[in-house]
Amino acid sequence: MMTKRTFIAIKIKLDQQVLNYINKIKNALSEENIKWVNPESLHLTLAFLGDTMVDSIPEIRNLLQKTSEKHSAFTIDLAHIGTFPPKGNPRVVWIGSENTNSLMHLQSEIEKSLIEKGLYEADKNFKAHLTLGRVKKINNKNRIHQMVDEYQHLFFQELKIDSFIYYESTLTPKGPIYTPIEIFKLSKL
Repeated sequence: MMTKRTFIAIKIKLDQQVLNYINKIKNALSEENIKWVNPESLHLTLAFLGDTMVDSIPEIRNLLQKTSEKHSAFTIDLAHIGTFPPKGNPRVVWIGSENTNSLMHLQSEIEKSLIEKGLYEADKNFKAHLTLGRVKKINNKNRIHQMVDEYQHLFFQELKIDSFIYYESTLTPKGPIYTPIEIFKLSKL
């Protein structure tokens, strides 16, 4: 059976001010081996399905359409940076989000509808975030933790969320390529 690597996410467009902060972070951590995410590829993952049977994609699209019809557009705030794990040797550098009740409700409903059909396993540790970079090798973990402390209380940007996307992800040597399978507008009136 054929599979595609798929996930559900919200595409994020950052203001220039936020991109400037990200460049400051990159410059401060330039001596670390971090693979930075291209700003054009930034997204908030709602569910990573991984290898998905091609013949189940129409059912997933139908479930996502039904979920999108139950939700209105909403806003979230991007604020502070952090790492996974928060202590010790970081593997991921990210920007966090706040004011996320509507986002968490949307993610929960998407997850629930997929689980009920046996198409997904629950992500018990879901935390809404934008991955900025993946740490390949760390020379000075204190430098990263200092950046986290410096930007701990910083507000970056308010984002209006009015859609989410079902993506196919193709891995290449230059990084993943994300191709939208379908875009779902949040349409509840």
